Amino acid sequence: MKINTGILDLNEEVGFQMAPMIDITFLLIIFFMVSANFSTAERIKIQVPVAESASLPKDPSGRINVTLTDDGTMFAGTQKVNEVELMEHIKAQAAERPNLKVFLRADARVKHGQVKKAMQSIAEGGITDVIFATYQSPN
Repeated sequence: MKINTGILDLNEEVGFQMAPMIDITFLLIIFFMVSANFSTAERIKIQVPVAESASLPKDPSGRINVTLTDDGTMFAGTQKVNEVELMEHIKAQAAERPNLKVFLRADARVKHGQVKKAMQSIAEGGITDVIFATYQSPN
C-alpha cells in the first residue's frame, strides 16, 4: 500500500545531496586562497641582504614588521612613518602586547645610519628583541 500525500511519496528512498557539500568545499578553498594572498601582500618589497651567519629564529611569532626601503623610507607594517611615529607606534603596540618583538627588514642598499635611527626608535619604544631579515649565504 502506497501513501500519497500529494507532495512527498513516503516510500521513496531519501538520498544524500552532494551538490551543496561541493559548493561549500569550493567556497572554503576560495576563502583560504584569498586570505593567504592578503597575508603575503602586507610586506613592502625590498632587496634582502645576504649574511654568512644568518639563521632562522627559534620563535618568529608575535613580531611586527618594520621595513626600511633603499631610499631610507620607514614603514611600520605597511604604514609610512618617521622616527617619532615609529617610536609611538611601537609604544602603543607594546602596551597592547607585552611580549612584543620586532622583525626589522632593511633593504641591502640602505645606509647604516638609517638602520641605526630605526633601531633607536624601536629601543625608545621599549622593545629590545629585534631580529633582522637576511638571506643565508650559500658558503
